Amino acid sequence: MKKLKILLTLLAAILLMVVILSLLSVQRDNRAAEPAMRLLQSEAPRGDGEGTDALWLLPYNIPDAAERRQIMAQLGNHMPADDKLPESLRHRKLISDDEGETLNCISKDQDGNIVAGCLQNVRDHADAYRAAVAQHAKLFANADRVSQYRNLDVRILNVVTDVIPKYQYLAYQTTPAAVDWLDGKPEAAFARICRNIRTGKTLQQSRGGLVSAMIGVAMVRQNTKLAADMLAEQPQWAGKLPAHCADAFAPAADHAENFCRIMQVEYHYMAADIARYPSQLSEEMPAWLVPVLFSAEHSKTLAARQLAFACEEPARQAFAQDLPVSTPPEADPSPDPWRKYGSFSCLRNLVGCTLTYTESADFASYAHRLQDTHMQQRAFQAALALYRLPEHRRAAELPAILAQHGSPSRQLSYDPENKAIMFSVYGDYPSEEWRIPIALPQRQQGEMAGKLPSLPQ
Repeated sequence: MKKLKILLTLLAAILLMVVILSLLSVQRDNRAAEPAMRLLQSEAPRGDGEGTDALWLLPYNIPDAAERRQIMAQLGNHMPADDKLPESLRHRKLISDDEGETLNCISKDQDGNIVAGCLQNVRDHADAYRAAVAQHAKLFANADRVSQYRNLDVRILNVVTDVIPKYQYLAYQTTPAAVDWLDGKPEAAFARICRNIRTGKTLQQSRGGLVSAMIGVAMVRQNTKLAADMLAEQPQWAGKLPAHCADAFAPAADHAENFCRIMQVEYHYMAADIARYPSQLSEEMPAWLVPVLFSAEHSKTLAARQLAFACEEPARQAFAQDLPVSTPPEADPSPDPWRKYGSFSCLRNLVGCTLTYTESADFASYAHRLQDTHMQQRAFQAALALYRLPEHRRAAELPAILAQHGSPSRQLSYDPENKAIMFSVYGDYPSEEWRIPIALPQRQQGEMAGKLPSLPQ
């Protein structure tokens, strides 16, 4: 009996020691994360700007800005799900979501691989796309209107359940641009492309989080590619672009600030989501067990450790030097098992650690998309410089132009097989999606053997 009491006392002492160590470990983590949390503190998006109104109401026939503001104010600056829309708004919808996919001008296979680019696909199905653009002229006018605004901040209350704006209709703006080009209206086509790129850059700069920023990246990439395809057919337009295209095609210098802002908004979303966990967990386990297995404060600490690198100096230097932004060890989305479940702090916050380490993403990969977008616009600038030379000089000047428009860490190369400017991409996607086709006379290509930078592997 005496031995049993000693054993129980020993076990109780060990348990108490573990509890104390886990509490101390949580406190240590929280204190260590204070600088990270300060970097990620930012004002929550208000979502009450005219541009945001136009973005939310993009698929509705509401051309008046004052009426859009009135509607969004009544809705709390956030659109409800379609089945909860007011009847007065539902009947003003211009297109159904199912119908919207027919406006996409890029043809892909079942695995998501591009089968035909926008210009080629529209050319192959010109009558169908012409009819679609005419039928949905009001929708495309709404999407075009969004480019007028410099604030596209979006207010999301619950990142898990809330609807988001219909960004896809902004991405489909390449379709009417391609139709304009094929119908002999090149100036209108380039003007629309440059407005689209402006919208894409605004989405990257606004406070909408990762979704809106990556939509912006896709818009810049797709519209730049379409413009390059058009110039490869008629290079003379390089010297006749609309005035506002100069800013649109200029490589942006604010990607580091944008990436930090994006992660600040993501942290805001994560923190709000973490605050809801206790009530959700209470539905799945006894209420008394929730504070034993979950710590909201420590979970916010874990989230801050994963995101703060976006606002730190190494990331800023990587953007400045065009080196791939890397994830520091404390932000590693796949840590070793000891860090996952063996640390004393995770014994106090088992649910929070599990959710953080199993549902997290490699956030550096989103920085790579911003960096590759920047590099694509450098490649496009090289194409513009090439086309502004007399045709007989282009091949001879190409090596110098490619060298001039490379970044501090990446060079541009010419791929003679695909007749395109290429560069090595940092993201995990085919580099072919980012290449810039150019029109180099066939007779001049033989002169370039051994004079051009080698194609990146």
